[in-house]
Amino acid sequence: MCCLFGLIDTQQRYSGAEKARMLHALATAAEARGTDAAGYAYLGSGRLIVRKSPVPGHKLRFAVSDDTVNEMGHTRMTAQGDARRNRNNHPFAGSINGARFAFAHNGVIYNDRELREQFALPHTKIETDS
Repeated sequence: MCCLFGLIDTQQRYSGAEKARMLHALATAAEARGTDAAGYAYLGSGRLIVRKSPVPGHKLRFAVSDDTVNEMGHTRMTAQGDARRNRNNHPFAGSINGARFAFAHNGVIYNDRELREQFALPHTKIETDS
């Protein structure tokens, strides 16, 4: 049922290529929890980068800039929403008051439709409980 993984390199000891190799190894190991899709996100050169694809983690191509400190990743086992529609795959990008962010989660919210109605949450094309 999905897996979250990531790296924190606060001292920036590793090059982008080394971080990409580590993320690839983590994504490959995370396939034990899902192979329907994989993705990752990081802040590099002042921009939020989100890459994802409906492929197992070992098939995803990782590229990370040298200046990034935090990278997060996700492998997915589909519970809701077709993984072939990339909009349903993690991580998701968003913004609040102009601040961009990425998020991913593990688990299923079974009453997500009721919660969307109850709290008048905005409609999206994403077909998952995210």
